[in-house]
Amino acid sequence: MIYGNSVENSGLNAFLKDGIQVHQKIEAGIAYGNHNVLRKNTMSLGGTAAYGFDIQSSTWGNTVCSDNTPITGATLGISNLGPVACAALTRVPSCPAVLNN
Repeated sequence: MIYGNSVENSGLNAFLKDGIQVHQKIEAGIAYGNHNVLRKNTMSLGGTAAYGFDIQSSTWGNTVCSDNTPITGATLGISNLGPVACAALTRVPSCPAVLNN
């Protein structure tokens, strides 16, 4: 779960594109970058030609929740995936909880 982050880009840094990008990496036969849930993140992207969340098309099982607000200045929209309601997802993990799952 990618939860509660704050991203800010005043638009002056042309190297920063999207607020959060999710890519797939395959290492030793294990695929990383799949089955992420992105919740309660805030972003101010300063009018850059970007998404709030850009999810690489080779990944699978990723969810962008509609409670990621406010997402401002992302001229391409909140995400290249349609955001969904995630009210049923109430557990907020801490690092040990994530590592033990």
